[in-house]
Amino acid sequence: MKKEESKKLLEQEWENIIADAESAKDSPRATINLMENYKSLDTGRRLLADQIIAEWITSKDDGKRFDALALVEKFNIRSALPQLRALEVDLKNRTGPDAYYQLEKVRRKIKKLESESV
Repeated sequence: MKKEESKKLLEQEWENIIADAESAKDSPRATINLMENYKSLDTGRRLLADQIIAEWITSKDDGKRFDALALVEKFNIRSALPQLRALEVDLKNRTGPDAYYQLEKVRRKIKKLESESV
């Protein structure tokens, strides 16, 4: 199976986890299930998962972004730093009520990942 096909299958699997939790009216369960799924991945699939997580960081979908940020923090996914920095820039330009809080949260994640990679 090609890398892109594997990536699409993994992303579809994750989308199903999220949909199942939402249909059960237990959306927080989605994040927990995604974490459990991530832990069970072998190295190759984990690398693909890291790519998906990085893409979700800059998603317009708040739920995907929330899950991605939780996974990055839980598993110290350093390869997501470029997307975290892009989100930081985006949040600096936002003026909504949530922007400042989100910006500080992203900055803490960046700082944590940078300090752990030294």
